[in-house]
Amino acid sequence: MALPLDIPIASLTPLLVELMQSDGTARSDEAGDGSAKEGTRDLWVLRRSDADESLVPDATLRDAGVIDGELLSFRAMSALTVPTLFDDVVDAAAQLNKAAHVGWGAEAARAMTFAAVTMASAAWIYFLLSPVFAPNLKAITGVSIAWILALVGAGALANRTYGQRSIGAALGWAALPIAAAMIAAWAPEWGVYGLAAGCLVVLVLAAAFFRIIGSGRWGYLTAGGVVGLTGVASAASAAGIDAATVGVVVAVASTLACRAVPHLTSGLDGMGPRPTEVARPDDDSVPGTPLDVWERVREAVVTRSALYTALSSSAGLGAAAVLLEPVPLQWPAVAFALGVATALALYAHAVAAAAERMGLGIPAVALVVLACWRAQGGDEPMPVAAFALLLVTAVAFVIIGARAESAPASRRMVTVLAYLNYLSAAALIPLAAWAIGCDGSAGAS
Repeated sequence: MALPLDIPIASLTPLLVELMQSDGTARSDEAGDGSAKEGTRDLWVLRRSDADESLVPDATLRDAGVIDGELLSFRAMSALTVPTLFDDVVDAAAQLNKAAHVGWGAEAARAMTFAAVTMASAAWIYFLLSPVFAPNLKAITGVSIAWILALVGAGALANRTYGQRSIGAALGWAALPIAAAMIAAWAPEWGVYGLAAGCLVVLVLAAAFFRIIGSGRWGYLTAGGVVGLTGVASAASAAGIDAATVGVVVAVASTLACRAVPHLTSGLDGMGPRPTEVARPDDDSVPGTPLDVWERVREAVVTRSALYTALSSSAGLGAAAVLLEPVPLQWPAVAFALGVATALALYAHAVAAAAERMGLGIPAVALVVLACWRAQGGDEPMPVAAFALLLVTAVAFVIIGARAESAPASRRMVTVLAYLNYLSAAALIPLAAWAIGCDGSAGAS
């Protein structure tokens, strides 16, 4: 449904409620007796797809920064009404019992369980990769295989039998790093291409875990993208190509590939019914209903976020390979790493969903911090310039965050950022040539 941009949201709300109730998709106060009505007083609000806060009713969609094509959700919230107290003693006891452990609940228990599983997996990774336990590697590998099978089986049971998607995803995500560490521990015995072959095995395992468990797409897509590009880089290094050159190529290719993600996923969040299915009026699960569209949009956001995270992480790893070369650090390596981070950060500002911005922004910030830390060991004035850059970056993030909370960016600022985004992507090629010494004037060493 298309909405006008220049009409206050409060004026649109009654019309939207009337349309939804005429379709039979919303019923708030039309059924039940008086006591039921008291508990079902609803306040209808508009929200963005990636935010929990409602749009201000007095403002228009244009004032709220809603752009053309953005998807909004129309939800009912319980009104703040005083509940009826039928028995003061029982009510008081119930409230006291709830307030005694206000920080503990099902979500807290779930989070602690996830943390415990993650810590156990981290312990197994340490056992597999630590030289201290190398004499017992075969026994540890056997126990690790059993632990992986237990995690995958429990994840499949949780999701496919009990419908607990988050539990299945967490258990599968905990099993995949153990498998990767186990393969990395045995990869040196497979020859010069052992690491590349191990990455291929991990890629197959990620696809298999997702097919078995059925949830956790984001983690498997991210891991598959990073591991796949790492395998290609490992094969290139094993073929005799310099590590810095491989890192530069991977960083540039991954950064530029981020621009292709919207085109690759353009058909995932279509608004109409799927062409292979016929809509039936008596079917509640017909594609094209609001819930179906909402679910498809969420899946598209998850897919794009995973691809962005995989590509930006691979770009950061490639730039880190240039920064961490065992040679005296020079300006070309620092400039290239900062150029990659700038391109990722500016492109993160152009995407809409918060999960997509985080997938691009976090690796960019980590790369800036790594470059500034590595620059502290360079010649003067590199340490001072790196510290000043880190300070300016922190101040810029604070200003951007404050302006984003107060008001959306103006049209002029959006245009300036679009040009900067284009220039940062175009500057990667000369920076890459400078970093690997293709122009003959300087190199990474």
